[in-house]
Amino acid sequence: MRWISVLAPSERLARKVKSRLKAMQARPPSEAQLSFLRELGDQLATPQNMAEASERIETLKMKQNQQGGAGPQSSNAPAGSRGIV
Repeated sequence: MRWISVLAPSERLARKVKSRLKAMQARPPSEAQLSFLRELGDQLATPQNMAEASERIETLKMKQNQQGGAGPQSSNAPAGSRGIV
């Protein structure tokens, strides 16, 4: 027998994203995230949690892409080793 969700796919995704954000807010930033922030040139205070670090990483990556810089995100290393969560 196969389980069928009563929620629409968009609602399931929204709940998953919300749950993940809540979990990330409860954990300190990982060393990989902190290292990647340094590589991206972040000069702000240390993020308080994983969610803040992840948001800051995405912001810095977008800024680099807009400026046309290659930056660390263009490496061939797996995403987990670059601090992306």
